[in-house]
Amino acid sequence: MNKNKILSIIFAILTLIISHLACIVITHNYVQGYYAIKYAGASAPASIAFLWLIPFGFGILLFSMLAYSYYKKYKNTNNRDN
Repeated sequence: MNKNKILSIIFAILTLIISHLACIVITHNYVQGYYAIKYAGASAPASIAFLWLIPFGFGILLFSMLAYSYYKKYKNTNNRDN
C-alpha cells in the first residue's frame, strides 16, 4: 500500500476523532458552566465553553488539510503509474 494513502487515512481518522472529542469537551464544559452559574453563583457565562472551539477547530482544519493533500498526492502517483 502506498504511504500517501496510509497517511491520508490516518489524518482523516484523526480529524474525525478530534471533531468528536471537541463536541464532548465543549458540551461538558458548557453544562458544567451552566450549572455553576445556576447553583454555585459563578460569574462567567456558560458560553465561554465555546472558546475551546479555537484549538479544536485549528486541529480539525490542519488534519483535514493534511489528509486532503496526501490523498491528492496518492491520486497523482496512481495516475502517473497507469
